[in-house]
Amino acid sequence: MKKIVFFVFAAVLPMFWLSLSAQEPFTCRDVVLPMVGGSVERVDQYPVEKLEWHCQFSRNSMYVSDTMPADAVVYDISEVKDLATGKVLPADYVVNLDRMSFYAFSFNDFRHRHYHSQIYFRTPASEHPYLVLRTYDEALRLTNRD
Repeated sequence: MKKIVFFVFAAVLPMFWLSLSAQEPFTCRDVVLPMVGGSVERVDQYPVEKLEWHCQFSRNSMYVSDTMPADAVVYDISEVKDLATGKVLPADYVVNLDRMSFYAFSFNDFRHRHYHSQIYFRTPASEHPYLVLRTYDEALRLTNRD
């Protein structure tokens, strides 16, 4: 019996480690890459401080929420475009802020229309029902504070 348990454990353990390592960490380089049109050469030429600043700006631009104010500016996530493909996001898009780049999507189009307002995007398939886009000024203030 002990041998069977050992062999099952020995067979399952490598698959477990492979599944953990299958999803590489999303780095600041990955966050900033869409900002330079996916050019690895350009992003690799950025000074570390500049790369970190743009990474923080992206992360400070968005957060998730379970609520929104009654007077909020609100859109469906399916109105946001993926800038690499030009396609809108599906209505069942699942937000993962750990693997999301502000620069990869058409968020600036919404900011230009509602410059001084936070913008809420309905994300019904996500853990939290809203993705919130902070104002440019607030994202900038948070980034410069960091």
